[in-house]
Amino acid sequence: MMPDQAVERALAACWKAHPGLERALVAYSAGPDSTALLLAARATHPAGAAGVVACWVNHRLRPAAELAAEQALAEAVCRRLGLTLVVKTAADGQIAAAARGRPDGGIEAAARHFRYAALEAARLESGCQAILTAHTADDQAETMVMRFMGGSGSAGLRGIPAAGNTLLRPFLALSKAEVVAYLALSGCPYSTDSTNLAAEYLRNRLRQQIMPALRTVFPHYQAALRTVAAKMTIDDQALEDQAAACLEGRPGAWWVDRQRFWAQPLAIRLRLVYRLAGHLAERLPWAFVQQAVSREKGGPLLAEGHGISLYCYQSRIAVQARAAKRDQADPGSASGYALSVSGSGSYRLGFGLSLEISGNTDGQGIRADALRLPCLVRTRRPGDLIQRRHGVTRLDSLLSSLKLSAGQRELVPVIEDEAGLVAVLGAQFGARDLYRYNPALLAATPVAWWFMELKGVVANDAI
Repeated sequence: MMPDQAVERALAACWKAHPGLERALVAYSAGPDSTALLLAARATHPAGAAGVVACWVNHRLRPAAELAAEQALAEAVCRRLGLTLVVKTAADGQIAAAARGRPDGGIEAAARHFRYAALEAARLESGCQAILTAHTADDQAETMVMRFMGGSGSAGLRGIPAAGNTLLRPFLALSKAEVVAYLALSGCPYSTDSTNLAAEYLRNRLRQQIMPALRTVFPHYQAALRTVAAKMTIDDQALEDQAAACLEGRPGAWWVDRQRFWAQPLAIRLRLVYRLAGHLAERLPWAFVQQAVSREKGGPLLAEGHGISLYCYQSRIAVQARAAKRDQADPGSASGYALSVSGSGSYRLGFGLSLEISGNTDGQGIRADALRLPCLVRTRRPGDLIQRRHGVTRLDSLLSSLKLSAGQRELVPVIEDEAGLVAVLGAQFGARDLYRYNPALLAATPVAWWFMELKGVVANDAI
């Protein structure tokens, strides 16, 4: 099959599989892969140019002159194609600051986190139903090799999914060579990212040193890795289904019957702990979880560490956020809290603090339709971002604008739901509350509110 046929057929299959995609946002870096995606999307979408929007993200990690030239190229290509271009730009130093605070470490992870947050914000602003990225079979192979060498299990070795949430990857079965050949036939200009050759990035070292050697020894390694991913997907889904059948409660407040938990094979018990921890812990070490569930324990506390407590309460096994220790040098300080909230009540935060939550219809607090319960109420984390009217904003910048002291910034409640940060409750410290920008709420009339108040007296445990 000719490259133009292969590439455009992949996009045509994407539109056919997702008939509700009236508008799609293309993650457009102006590089070769994403340029090919942009061209193919415009050429095949049933609505033509009206059905495609491009988004160029500036991480501010490269020389200003290079970025300016790349943005100018992106704008010129979109003008020629009759497409809208949305530009999202990181604040100066934002990615580097986020990299220092991420548990997975590194500029690459922080940039990826920012990029997807920016793309999602652009999708909402432009009224698109999905985001298209130009990941190819080569990217899939690199990802699987990195995950394998990082000790990943079946979940990681499923590879990059072809679809997930609002993301679609129509090129995942195509080689980079096919995509580049399609672009060459079009004659459309593209840019080359200077960081693609930088040796400090892991994926670059893998692409330049490991993959060529792998191709020499195993010429058909991409097909083999696709087979591995397919097998892992089948196995992982079966294990996930078995684990899910053991869960009781609701998202953010899951629990498992103790007898049923210990009756499960070790593989299922491991998965159950990760499910129970949910958004309370970004990464739990496998060795920690394995040790926690390798044999049945008699006491109420099964394991504690890495920000969580695994406990048994009234024959229910569950997980809650583990309160950080008080700074002994400053008894009045605290280094953070996090808890899952599913409705009104009194919740203990630790350090003599509690959170009182009550529902009302008189307009006090945050409107109920602005967030989805259960949600997480916590303190700030390095790299936190929130969608504001003028784009994605660093939480630290907002807290600075509220004129809060350093101690207050460590305690001010932050609300997070499955879509990201919802609000910063600065009014608890005499400042003002700040909310996530959601244009869908502008035309809706709120009917209920949640009022949240931080108090210094503990009322009861949030178990």
